[in-house]
Amino acid sequence: MLVATTTGLTAAALSFAIAGCGPSGESKSTTSESTAVTAVQDQPPKLEDGLDDTLHDYIVEHNIAEVPFKPGDPGTPTYDLALPEHWALATEIPEWAFGAIVYDQPRDASDPPTITAIANKLTGDVEGPEVLDYASGLLDNMPDFKPLGEATERTISGFNSVDYAGTYLHEGKTRFVAQKTVVVPGPDALFVVQLNGTAVESDSQIVLDAMQWINDRTTITAA
Repeated sequence: MLVATTTGLTAAALSFAIAGCGPSGESKSTTSESTAVTAVQDQPPKLEDGLDDTLHDYIVEHNIAEVPFKPGDPGTPTYDLALPEHWALATEIPEWAFGAIVYDQPRDASDPPTITAIANKLTGDVEGPEVLDYASGLLDNMPDFKPLGEATERTISGFNSVDYAGTYLHEGKTRFVAQKTVVVPGPDALFVVQLNGTAVESDSQIVLDAMQWINDRTTITAA
């Protein structure tokens, strides 16, 4: 299992993109105060060498301080993350993650679609547009990654974000991953949350529909 340290956003994001989540709790169809999180089951594969710069590269190059935060931590934004229909809160919570949900009507109960969240407070020489520019690099570096299209700039609850999705190869099988990165400016920091959805390739639309639901119905309040 990966543990988030100074590579929190990228290491944790990769582990969720690679591994499925465990069993979920009861299904809900309303917004939730925050999502709970599952444990990561597998080690991620090595990234391809010599490809795109990642958000971690940007953080290191600019000597940016990176501190994970959890729902309700003082001085952080409030994220009322919408819970899509037929999705449920996951039951196990790794120390380094913000939250996770699991699709409760999977074709394969051992490998359901999942969406997880990772949250970090960045301080120092950090700019929101640059964070979004670098956000897609992680997926580009995954084994045999094939994007659905270009990274797309959007807003969620009035805050800037970027969406990116595609397929990648894991243990000889093609899987799907979708990522949303949102930046929320604070008085002395930038708060970054990444949502990472993953599923078998045939369930890609389930993840995309859930990501759209979250984007349209989530409310974020700045600190």
